[in-house]
Amino acid sequence: MRNNSGRSGRLSIRKQYALVTVLIALIYVIGASFFIKAPNENAGLFITVPDFVNISAPVCPSRFLTGVPCPLCGITTSSMLFFDGNIGGSFRAHPLGPVFATIMVLAIPYCLWILSSRKKKEIKSDKHPVPVDRRTMIAILAVLLMAWAVSLMRHFQIINW
Repeated sequence: MRNNSGRSGRLSIRKQYALVTVLIALIYVIGASFFIKAPNENAGLFITVPDFVNISAPVCPSRFLTGVPCPLCGITTSSMLFFDGNIGGSFRAHPLGPVFATIMVLAIPYCLWILSSRKKKEIKSDKHPVPVDRRTMIAILAVLLMAWAVSLMRHFQIINW
């Protein structure tokens, strides 16, 4: 059966590989967050791996080079604190961290659903499974910019949060 565009409704092999890659990456990131611990809630720049490895790695090249946090600085620390159960610390590290971590968790079953449902029934593959219009993208960008403004105010000690 074909959809109106004349193409099969099933996912192409390339799209299936892309979804499987995203799925593996999400599982890896969430799994790694249980083993990599932030030295404290306000670190944001460095993460440390378990004591038996004893190394530190810079997370944000922008902050490392300029000393100023980028819009996503602290999101890794925030996600790790969220998965560790420290919700308050997660919000303090980055206001959008818990939202990002929740989306990562929900993306795993969503990818599995797409991979399984596309094989069983016809769904138009020429459209994105989650339609995103211009207003939605502008709203997402506005929220990200507001979170960055809060991070900058915290960095320059305009607010103490």
